[in-house]
Amino acid sequence: MYLRFVFARPEPGTRRRVGILRALGTDWPGPDPVYGTLGLTLPVPPRAAFSGGRGLCWFKLGAGRCIEQVRALAYVLETRRGERIWQIYSRNPGLITYEDEFQVVAPRGDSTDDPPGSPARRRGGPSACRAPAAIPRSSGRGGPA
Repeated sequence: MYLRFVFARPEPGTRRRVGILRALGTDWPGPDPVYGTLGLTLPVPPRAAFSGGRGLCWFKLGAGRCIEQVRALAYVLETRRGERIWQIYSRNPGLITYEDEFQVVAPRGDSTDDPPGSPARRRGGPSACRAPAAIPRSSGRGGPA
């Protein structure tokens, strides 16, 4: 299984959900060691892995430390900015063009993702982040049922 953290609000003019690390770039919401520490531990994939700008980064579930850091970042975005962050799980993100010990890159649209609402795809804030089998069913209001 693989995991992505994305903004619930789609990009203006598209229906795509942008990953929180890509969307933030250097626009970090204040001084915090989470974002800086993540940059020290997470390798940056080579540009060629993104297949003409279409690549999406997915965490491997075994990348616990990086995932916890991004969960902390998501929590800050939700509490300080009021942003809604979704966590998307996939069994198969598509053709993998890059892989390291923490993440893979697969081109957008090449995925055989599970459809929205399936058990492998969930949304919620950082407090709802758990291994896929332990995620409670959503009541439809964004929180656990």
